[in-house]
Amino acid sequence: MDINRVISEYDKTPVVVEEHRTTVERCRALYEEKGAPMIHALFPEYEERIAVGVVGEGSECFGYDDQFSRDREYGIGFCLWLTDEDYDEIGAELQEAYRTRVAGVEPSQLDFRRGVMRIQDFYDRTLGEVIDTETPHIREQQWFRLPEHNLATATNGAVFRDDLGQFSQTRKALKEYYPERIWTMRLVNTMHDYSKYAQVNYPRAMARKDYVAAEFCKAKGIEAAIDMAFLLARRYAPYYKWKFRALKEYPGFADLAELLERAAVVPSQQEAWIDYEYDPRYQNEQDRVVMAFEEAAEILVEKLQSQGLAEDDQTFLEYHCAPLAARLSAPDR
Repeated sequence: MDINRVISEYDKTPVVVEEHRTTVERCRALYEEKGAPMIHALFPEYEERIAVGVVGEGSECFGYDDQFSRDREYGIGFCLWLTDEDYDEIGAELQEAYRTRVAGVEPSQLDFRRGVMRIQDFYDRTLGEVIDTETPHIREQQWFRLPEHNLATATNGAVFRDDLGQFSQTRKALKEYYPERIWTMRLVNTMHDYSKYAQVNYPRAMARKDYVAAEFCKAKGIEAAIDMAFLLARRYAPYYKWKFRALKEYPGFADLAELLERAAVVPSQQEAWIDYEYDPRYQNEQDRVVMAFEEAAEILVEKLQSQGLAEDDQTFLEYHCAPLAARLSAPDR
């Protein structure tokens, strides 16, 4: 089949996309105006078997692309997901048609993120864990190993069409979120991290005048607070560089985001520790980072209490870890 000749009739009118649309909306418009007619003309018997959408790596899939993220591996395109059997039959031919129709005849930087791929390969690569996409079942140990940002990446974006449903059934299984036992384990671990970095080791490092270690603790404390917020909201936290932006956009955590940003941008608090006699029983109220972390802990404990996960308003988060861990049920075998 001469794909270039057949498809040429669909190339006469350029796709019109308004700049105010999001990238995902522009990708959908490209699929509807160019991709769908191409599939219908060249692969009519597979039209109802090809899943199409924009999911996976790339800030545009989270709706976070801007002028700074468009300098590399960015473009308007879409994914075409096939079963193993269909990929073996038409994968190469469909990819040629897609490249001719969307990306031009030469390979582009976006090829590994968009275009034709096996359903199984997409999830294997995105998750970093092999999950059977024909009958998706995620074992407990797999849930525990899966990096949270990989789960966010596998469930972001949008699916434009999936009549067969195989791609979407795995997506649905992932979007059902962590089983309660795994969620509780992750929450306990994150609470422990916040206590360790933000509430214990940051002031210790400042008292020692180890300001580099203190900056490490500050960053890790901020990340632990954000991770805990996502867990309490039962949403997957995205890749680290988008965590704070996602937190700011989520209802109910505006005050926490403001406090964490305050802790991030405040200059080094070295002067607050001059002649200060360190005592772990008390907080150095002159250190603005210490106080921002304390206020953040108050908000997080309030969230725990609202979900019946904390019995009192003790702000040292480690205090609440053991009672929560005691709730863990037996492992899912």
